[in-house]
Amino acid sequence: MLLYASVLLIATVILSKTEQVYSPFTSTCNAAKLEPEATCPSSRSEWNRRAKQKQCTDVVLSCKKKIALKYHCLINTWKNLTLSVCAVPTYINGFRCPEFNIKGSNIQPHYDTNCSIDIPACPFRYNSQDVYKYRSCYVLNMENSAILNTKPTTKSELETNDGDNFFGVNLRILWCILVLVILPVASAVSFTLYKKHCDHSQVLDATIKNDHKTTTDILSEKSTLFSEKENTMIEI
Repeated sequence: MLLYASVLLIATVILSKTEQVYSPFTSTCNAAKLEPEATCPSSRSEWNRRAKQKQCTDVVLSCKKKIALKYHCLINTWKNLTLSVCAVPTYINGFRCPEFNIKGSNIQPHYDTNCSIDIPACPFRYNSQDVYKYRSCYVLNMENSAILNTKPTTKSELETNDGDNFFGVNLRILWCILVLVILPVASAVSFTLYKKHCDHSQVLDATIKNDHKTTTDILSEKSTLFSEKENTMIEI
């Protein structure tokens, strides 16, 4: 019973933490105003126009850190959506495209991309706000999502379409399966050990009783022989 309660408590804690990580996106210390974007800017003037509409400079972060957030339009981790977000500008290295990772709430290189094939090609290192120059960074992988033809309208839908959330959902399912498997196995092992203990105790008790009975019989037999010997001596 104690083992069952312990496993159940651990599973509850893990699932609750997983649920918190993959809850609908809200402002963090590094990013805010995450929304799906049908298309991303292809020029500096268009980038500046959307940045003005986004009003990232007006964002008040939940942790009250004094960080200057800037407008970005980036692919997500699965490269099946483009997102607009107010985030901290980041230098991207290695001829990669920038992505916005929802789970980590940060901009980082997408290691399955290569913007050096663009014309103009991206440099080895550049600022994430210059990504509009490299159009290959906005080529989406249509095989990764069956709903790309419809634009997500809510933050929940946005998170559901993101690769991070996919792994989060499957992680919760995996833990549920593990709990359902572990509990019966643990119960069966506990019952087997308990039964073996009981059987051993019964054998031990039976052995002790037999030994006691044998000792009693021997003493009784010796007492009888002694009594007979005394009677014989008295008669003589």
